[in-house]
Amino acid sequence: MPYYFLFAWMASSGLIFLVPSRFKTYLSIVLSSILCTGVSIYALSTLIGGNLYQWTTSLLPGPQNALRMDGLSAFFCLLIVWVSWAGTLYTKGYVSKMKHL
Repeated sequence: MPYYFLFAWMASSGLIFLVPSRFKTYLSIVLSSILCTGVSIYALSTLIGGNLYQWTTSLLPGPQNALRMDGLSAFFCLLIVWVSWAGTLYTKGYVSKMKHL
């Protein structure tokens, strides 16, 4: 997964402010589900297959930036992603109740 994908994802997540308010909850669930699925695929393939993923980029000046995912980081990545996704699903019901106040 190259950094360009992550930068494009972060830039497109700012577009949620342009969406009408009645669709924002659903759009956030869809965006977080897509991102969680993508990250989970890489993390599960690391845990199951034992692969070591490494992404490098030189977009910024200075030393080359690198991200690595081994078994332990994949486990914590899955934990964080799934808890975040569950929080997003919980937020849908919470926000809908707050809109009526």
